[in-house]
Amino acid sequence: MRPITQLENVFKNIEDAVRLEHVKAAALAAAEVIREDAQRRWREIDPDDTASIIKRTDAGSIVNSVEVKIGPDKKEWQSLFAEIGTAHSSARPFLMPAFEEKGHEAAEVFAEELKQQIEEAARG
Repeated sequence: MRPITQLENVFKNIEDAVRLEHVKAAALAAAEVIREDAQRRWREIDPDDTASIIKRTDAGSIVNSVEVKIGPDKKEWQSLFAEIGTAHSSARPFLMPAFEEKGHEAAEVFAEELKQQIEEAARG
C-alpha cells in the first residue's frame, strides 16, 4: 500500500471517530462529573431526599452541535427554588457551584474521551 493511501485511511478513520455520536458520548461523560457533584451538593441541602434529584439527560443535537442538560427533571422542578431562592427563603445553590468547581475537570474528561476515540480510529 502506498504511504499516501495509508495516510488517507488514517484520516478517514479519524473522521469516523469524531462523528456526532462520539462527541455526544464524550459530552455525557463530561457532564457526569458535574452531575455527581451537583447531586452531592443537593444531598447536603436535603439529606432526607433519597431520590436522585439531578438527572442526566441524553445529549440532544441541533445540526452538528451537542447540548447536555443537567438538573432536576419535570417532577422535581421545585428543587430549582433552592438554587435561586424565593421571597421566603434564601438561595442554596447546588447546580452553579458544581459547574463552577467541576467545569474544568469536565472539559478534561471530554477531551480525554474524544482523544481515546481518535487514537483508536487512527490505529485502525
